[in-house]
Amino acid sequence: MTEPSDIFSSAQGPLPKFPAPPPAQSSPIGRSLLSLLLYLLAGYWLLGDLENLLLITFVLLLHEGGHFVAMRQVGYRDLGVFFLPLLGAYVSGSKRVVTQRESAIVLLAGPLPGMLLGAMLYLLMKNGLIPYPGPFDINLKNLMLFLVVLNGLNLLPVYPLDGGQLLNRVFLDEEGWVSKLFVLLSAAFMSYLAIQYQLYLLLIIPIGLLFRLWKSAADQRVDKRMAASGIETEIDYEALPDIDYWRIRRILIEENKTIQALAGEHLETYAPAEPQIQAAVESQLHRTLIQDLSVVAKIGILLLWVASVAFPLWIWLG
Repeated sequence: MTEPSDIFSSAQGPLPKFPAPPPAQSSPIGRSLLSLLLYLLAGYWLLGDLENLLLITFVLLLHEGGHFVAMRQVGYRDLGVFFLPLLGAYVSGSKRVVTQRESAIVLLAGPLPGMLLGAMLYLLMKNGLIPYPGPFDINLKNLMLFLVVLNGLNLLPVYPLDGGQLLNRVFLDEEGWVSKLFVLLSAAFMSYLAIQYQLYLLLIIPIGLLFRLWKSAADQRVDKRMAASGIETEIDYEALPDIDYWRIRRILIEENKTIQALAGEHLETYAPAEPQIQAAVESQLHRTLIQDLSVVAKIGILLLWVASVAFPLWIWLG
């Protein structure tokens, strides 16, 4: 097997690394609105109840809006909100160096505003301080239940829900075997729910989690070879030296049959499919999670988390 450090022995050196693609020109707002329209159409087809569909959509918008604002505040780039028909919504963004504190803020900023609004509605209705139904005949009881229950469920310690991600990033080592076991158990639990309640579309989630574990195992082999070659991976793509681009590229060709097929005979020159190879190389540059939370801060987050999960049960029992 050719060692990556021996690929280029000529005085000319390697070609420049393949340039990263420019940012997408399409408007994220346009794509978000299109995904929202598809979500509403699919939701109405499934529920046939426009009022409750709009209430659920409001809850989702509040939830994802909290994530969006928090991610923007801590420096995420390329942000966008996207709706998944019959499944929910998510906020996409990129940030290479993330702290545990930032992760906790981003993850809690989604469910907590909805939980607080739901708690306020519950107390106001319980004490007769607001009319029922509310303005414009809004079913405030249903809105309160959707706010509390949907956000409460999202805080359960099941990956990839916010609660599961919080557990994984703040209380577990994302790269350790305990974290991988947790993701595997989450996939099994989600599969059980999907089959038990015939919600077969939910099987997309455990399939994605299993693919994530498989890819993680493959990436670890690549990581070991890159570390042995002295390649620095905790950097942005713009800072990656040209020689390291070609070293990572060679490792991927030797470890990944898909990349091998894309490269063909172009081991030291650009291949026709170089954009796809470049994306694979860039994906090997690690996101850094900085462990910056004290034990006291983690205990505080844990208490807040437990209280948020327990609140829906308190309403149910009350």
